[in-house]
Parts: sequence; structure tokens; C-alpha cells
Amino acid sequence: MDTVTLTPSGRKTAAEAGTGPAAAFSASWELLPDLTAAAAARRLVRGQLAAWELSGLTEEALLITSELVTNALVHTQGPVTLTLRRPRPRRPDGTAVRIEVRDEGRCGGLDPSGEWPAGAPEKHLGTGGRGLHLVDSTAEAWGNFNDREGHTVWAGLRAPDAGR
Repeated sequence: MDTVTLTPSGRKTAAEAGTGPAAAFSASWELLPDLTAAAAARRLVRGQLAAWELSGLTEEALLITSELVTNALVHTQGPVTLTLRRPRPRRPDGTAVRIEVRDEGRCGGLDPSGEWPAGAPEKHLGTGGRGLHLVDSTAEAWGNFNDREGHTVWAGLRAPDAGR
């Protein structure tokens, strides 16, 4: 039996809804703070990309998802929300999918250039923090923002046919 530590946040994947690959433009799941959450997130992303007929982005998307979910779980205590967005029509920059991970924390970590802000705590300069460098080298674009509900880190991937 496959145990998945997540709860649906109200939106179903196109596959779950039974409405075909073009039906949904976003899918979102709440992952509980558990060691198996990153693996569950990878299964969800793989399935959603297949439903959207974007399987060519799977390996890059799984790497990014693993890093973002793991970071959120390491740095916060509450649940994490994973959202995939498929822009329609495709964005002029070629972005085919955007991966977002929201947690209930606040962060002033790495900026999109991959640099730590002046005065960053020593703990961020040690063994941690390298995952976002992987995100930076894999994603077409990425960023983060804080709002009233918490902190979101996002990364965009181009379709394989969009070129770089």
C-alpha cells in the first residue's frame, strides 16, 4: 500500500478530475511536514506533467520540486503547498510550467542571482543553501516572495521546443 502524506487543497489534477490534459491550468496540493513529502511531491508532479503532455520537462521539474519542497520542510514547521501552473497561452518567454512551493514562514534567503544578502547568517553559508543553486542552474527563471500567507519560491521551465 502506498502511503502519501498530503491532503488535497481543493484543486484536482486533470487526470484526477477525468477531464483530459487540456482541462486544468493549475494543480495544487498541501503536503504535510513529513520525511516522505518530497517523494510524494515528485509523484504528483510526474503525473500532472504527463496529464498536461509535458513529460519532456519531467526530470528538470522533479529536481526543482525536490529542492523546493525539501527547503520548505527544513526551514518551516507547518504544511507546504505545492502548485504547478501551466500558462495559457504560453508566455512569450516560452515558460511552459511554473512550480511554486509555499510555506508559512518568512524568508530573506537567496535572491534570484543566487547570492546571499549582506549579513546572511553563518548557517546559510555552510552545508545548506546549495539546492537553490541547482534550481538556478536548471530553471529558466526563479524567484521568491513573502506575503501575508507566508513565503513562496517559484521556478519556471521552458517547453523543450521553446529553445534557450
